Amino acid sequence: TLHIVLIIVAAVCALLSIATFFAGIAYRKKIAEAEIGSAEEKGGVFSFIIKNIHPQDLAFILDKEGISVRVGHHCAAPLVRRMGYESVVRASLGLYNTKEDIDILCQAINKAKTFF
Repeated sequence: TLHIVLIIVAAVCALLSIATFFAGIAYRKKIAEAEIGSAEEKGGVFSFIIKNIHPQDLAFILDKEGISVRVGHHCAAPLVRRMGYESVVRASLGLYNTKEDIDILCQAINKAKTFF
């Protein structure tokens, strides 16, 4: 019976991961003017740049709005530099995030754009 429970838990985790993946695709499109990249299949973690706002400045403003993001090259410095950046902002969507969380992120990014 333990094997059956483990199989069920694994199946639920897989379904939740798929749901998070598709939620990430849908909501990233709401971040206007973000340079996110052109890969077709992205997961819940994505890096982006907002034109005319340094990633560190954007992270500071998002933090003041209660949103946590990471800034840097995220262990991919050669790739980030090849893309023409020194650093990028990385947001992560998890199973716990809601549509409202994404809306708040988008609103905070749009608010940040008014400062620059």
